[in-house]
Amino acid sequence: MPTVDAAKIKIRRGRDIDRKKVILDEGELGYTIDTKRTFIGDGSTYGGSAVGSKNFNVNSRTGATAAVAGDFVFDNNLFYCLTGSNYEVLSSWLNLAPRTDDTTLKYDTNNKLYVVPGSLTLGSVGDGLALDASNVPYVNFNVDSETNAFFSFDSGAIKVGTLTNISHGGLGYQDTSTFTQHHANATTSSPGFISDTAFTKLCASPFPAAEAADGNTIVNAINSYATTGINASKISGALNATVATTSNTLRRKLGNQSNPVETLSGGEVTTPYNFLNREDFPGTIFDTAVPTSYISNQGAFANFKIGNFAASTPTDVNYQDKAFQLPAGDGRVYSVFIQNPSDDTNLLAYTAAYPEVIVDSCDFIGTGSTLQNNVLAVINSFTTVNGEQAFEAWVDSNNIYIQCLIRGYTPTYDSTFAQGYGGKQIADGSVTYANANTYASKDGSGVSAADSSNGTIPASMFGWICLDTTTQTLSGRGKYSVHTIASFPDKADISNGDYFLVYDTNYNRTCVYYDKDGTATQPDISNAEQHRGFITNFVKVDISGDTYSDEVAASTNSALTSDSYFSTVYDVSYSSPTMTFTSLNVGYTDGVVNRIGVGLTSGTFTPNAEAGSPDVLALNGAFFNAFKVASPATAPQDEIVIPGKAQQTLIDDNSTTVNVQSILKFR
Repeated sequence: MPTVDAAKIKIRRGRDIDRKKVILDEGELGYTIDTKRTFIGDGSTYGGSAVGSKNFNVNSRTGATAAVAGDFVFDNNLFYCLTGSNYEVLSSWLNLAPRTDDTTLKYDTNNKLYVVPGSLTLGSVGDGLALDASNVPYVNFNVDSETNAFFSFDSGAIKVGTLTNISHGGLGYQDTSTFTQHHANATTSSPGFISDTAFTKLCASPFPAAEAADGNTIVNAINSYATTGINASKISGALNATVATTSNTLRRKLGNQSNPVETLSGGEVTTPYNFLNREDFPGTIFDTAVPTSYISNQGAFANFKIGNFAASTPTDVNYQDKAFQLPAGDGRVYSVFIQNPSDDTNLLAYTAAYPEVIVDSCDFIGTGSTLQNNVLAVINSFTTVNGEQAFEAWVDSNNIYIQCLIRGYTPTYDSTFAQGYGGKQIADGSVTYANANTYASKDGSGVSAADSSNGTIPASMFGWICLDTTTQTLSGRGKYSVHTIASFPDKADISNGDYFLVYDTNYNRTCVYYDKDGTATQPDISNAEQHRGFITNFVKVDISGDTYSDEVAASTNSALTSDSYFSTVYDVSYSSPTMTFTSLNVGYTDGVVNRIGVGLTSGTFTPNAEAGSPDVLALNGAFFNAFKVASPATAPQDEIVIPGKAQQTLIDDNSTTVNVQSILKFR
């Protein structure tokens, strides 16, 4: 790269009083160090001419210190321009304020413009107004009887009088017992108005129907009056109401059976034709028809590993014009194509042959670390239809670790899936493909955002709970998640930029990263603010003055407690050697994640002591009302009676059985 030499150019400078004694050459610039002004010379005028004008805005002409011709100042609400040479002489300033005639417009004692009272009169007015002898406008009414009956004056104010046939115009119904009805009633063939008799019927109609008798009243009202508007033959029969005797019983009336009263189990009250994100009332039970292993309350991110990638010097035979694929939780497949930098023929053919795959490319290069970085850049650039980053990828010991940022099920990631279409698989036989752990260590119970997984669909993000009552305890008040880090490393065991992640009940996360010497930069991970569940809050921990693990933990605790976002989602405390994170909101979280290669290399992470559970008060209320038991009359607020729901089993295409999940609406 050529060397670029930089030169600094300074103009002539000095005090303003000295400037006035000097003739600047034509085009020569001078700068006054006391008044901070720039002047340009013409070769004959002492001090030159000011470059630009200045508005002093000091409300005093004599206060505009060092003003020059062409400068401006406000003085006693008036705007002046300096036209003379001496700013201290008031006559050197020209008043730029508007001129007045002192007849219609004048300045008051505060130099504010005002209209002289009585100086303006109206010469004419528009429709509806008129002028009296003194040119004062007034409302101009017609003198006919209809207008006089409708409008009058009461102590100077306009008063509305009595409607007449003319002033009534297109308005509607009047009581026919007192006045003549102005409009005909509606018929089946022509529009019109409602009669007082029909209006009385409408007022008497019970909406909504609370009992069977009310329902019968509605039916009778329609059949007896609107027989020509609604086909009475389509409304028949009585409405029966019964009280369920157990929480697992509902009763409904059917019109297509000889025995029209049918008993339903709570599990049969489902919405079979729609899926997770519909807005049903709390308490809806739904068979998802998704295998139980594909869905959970929290969901999970799919994680992949491409092992031994470009571990030795990569060759074009093994890597150039080759591809591999990545499935994502959004159901799409993404592909990385490593192309010949000088020829994209194979890339274009590959992309055209498989338009359903999202393809992006990087250049092949024979250096392992550079090729790895090229591939990482492509993986981290994939975005979903919502504009969110689809994956996060990083390298550790020639292994590429990839976390899909979209919760959802993906196929097993192996050499068969990763080979690419058309025989374009990377030919380096040492490269392996697998679903793999992306966390350094994890003990404790519960789900982690970095679990080794094909991914699962998060029911709770859509306001549902999986009905796995053997492991799921539902509470009307919800439970707070609790996570711990059993011990922290010493400063010497931490690298600049190492981080761990803390997920919260908002489906967001906080990235806690370490700065040892003031040079650490924010980790390059996703922060898609346009979609919930992908926002990353970054917290930097300065450990430049620390040495031991307790000091590192204390710095971490201080940084987290002082962070404005983190303090709204977690309460964090430290008692050597353990740090405890307690959620401030009930609900599920994914816990604390310490990633391989980019996380803390020592210390003990036991992040998921308690995953939490949602607040299901709405669900409790729905079930208490919909599945009310005969006795006792009331139930505790935090007790939820879940209708029985047998496990559903479907037959797969290959004749194997598949167990499907049942979920419950709690939002």
